[in-house]
Amino acid sequence: MATNKNKLIQFLMLTLVIFGFTSCHNRIEGTQGNGNVTTQERPATTPFSNIEAGNGIEVYVEQADKHAIAVEADDNIMPFIKTEIEGNTLKIYSEGSYSATRTIVTVRLPEINTLASRSACHISTINTIRGEQLILKSDGGSQINAKVEYDNILLDVSGGSSVLVSGKALQLSTEATSGSQVNAGGLLVNDVVAKGSSGSSTEIHPIVNLTAEASSASSINYYGSPKHISKSVSSGASISQQN
Repeated sequence: MATNKNKLIQFLMLTLVIFGFTSCHNRIEGTQGNGNVTTQERPATTPFSNIEAGNGIEVYVEQADKHAIAVEADDNIMPFIKTEIEGNTLKIYSEGSYSATRTIVTVRLPEINTLASRSACHISTINTIRGEQLILKSDGGSQINAKVEYDNILLDVSGGSSVLVSGKALQLSTEATSGSQVNAGGLLVNDVVAKGSSGSSTEIHPIVNLTAEASSASSINYYGSPKHISKSVSSGASISQQN
């Protein structure tokens, strides 16, 4: 009797596992792209200078005279891709589950203050973007690749994400955590404040001043020979000059 009961329990558990796997598998697959890739122009109803993108979408940003938004995707996937302007921010994301040939959003705008990526999104600048203040934020395994010329730049990177930035700036502040990467060795900056923790890695190129703080097995590597250096290292971290 006990044996039959145990067999019944094992059968029910196996059934639940198979059902759960099947449900998850179907949920992951979702709608399949039909391969008919088209480009759709989306209205830029109000001006914006910030861009937030997520859900694995590839975003290209170009500094231009006028605002414009274009989405490239399979035509049956197009309704899943959302581009909404809230306040001064264009939000790019997807709804539902789908598998697409490609999903690309190209954004053109005159002024760029913030680029934020999350959830495996990839943001790249088409041309060198210029201005006074710029914030680059990346988390959730996402990436940002930017060519810049700004007075002040803030890089905030976490959750295994990465930021690759090159160009020129007067001041740079970076914060990297949770296995993320800041690749700013190609960004020439007068004054740099860099913080790293939790296994993150940071590369920077200060010219005049460097203030660096590394903890919890993180690394900060700097290029050049800044005139003034202030360093704080703890918990297996490192701060090193590179050739």
